[in-house]
Amino acid sequence: MKKDSENQLFFDFDAPAESPVAEVVEPVAVPVPEAAAADAVENPQTEAAQAAPAAAEQAPKAVENSHALHQAVLAQLVKNGAAGAALHVPCRKQKFKASVAAYFTDSRKYLNELQSCVLVDIYSRRNQCIPECAGSQAVAAELAGLRKKRSAMEEQIKLDEPELRVEDELFDEFRSFDFARSTNKEYHQLCRRINSLQQSLYKGTRMEQLARSAVADYLIIAVPENVISEDELPDNWGLWYISEELKVREIKAPTKQNCTPESRLHMLQNIGRCALNNVLFANGVRINADKSVRFTRIPRARRK
Repeated sequence: MKKDSENQLFFDFDAPAESPVAEVVEPVAVPVPEAAAADAVENPQTEAAQAAPAAAEQAPKAVENSHALHQAVLAQLVKNGAAGAALHVPCRKQKFKASVAAYFTDSRKYLNELQSCVLVDIYSRRNQCIPECAGSQAVAAELAGLRKKRSAMEEQIKLDEPELRVEDELFDEFRSFDFARSTNKEYHQLCRRINSLQQSLYKGTRMEQLARSAVADYLIIAVPENVISEDELPDNWGLWYISEELKVREIKAPTKQNCTPESRLHMLQNIGRCALNNVLFANGVRINADKSVRFTRIPRARRK
């Protein structure tokens, strides 16, 4: 049990009562098609070097209250139609817990069909999500410049190799391209360089661990406004900004991951287990280590 900045009690239902609340990641809205690629720049590395630290310098006073950030993320997930959600959800057994995990369903006649799972990682400060190791700022700057160059090259590939268009999609404006089949050698070299830089920058971080678990369709980072920029994130991650009024704004849509039905079901079960812990705690039911049950006083928030 903890107090927030307004001296109101709140409860961390998923973590033990004696331990501090872990930083939590917030869920994301249902993704939308990616925006059009940015124009190429003559000196992307130089411009990116100036842009990378700018986000942190221009950031307004951060919303550092973990409870408030979680509230904003949960509210956004509900608005987007989440069928269920929980906090501190483990991805593989007890390792690599996501701040917030949610799932979406699609009603088919009298049955609900599991559609997708979303992991939201929540950070209140920049140094929690971007490694502060030697040379990381230069790597992030180069990475941002190369991504802009890649976007420009993909626009040119669409014109030069229209046969790469995926033809089984309904609307022309939303049709995607299979750039992996492109014959442009320079493009593939650029992609390999981007992957190499991403591995060196994010290796060992929680973002990499959550992505490698491969138990969700979409991955999202939720932070106070301007704490990090979209160019500083791994390619497949989405980005949400949370304002001081706890309004969520999607800056970058996540890319759909390769998630098997078995992995999706595994995550659904973990969400259910964490949600059960919330219900038990809120109703004064405790499970001991030997699986025996004891009853406690129902927790209540004190009034001012």
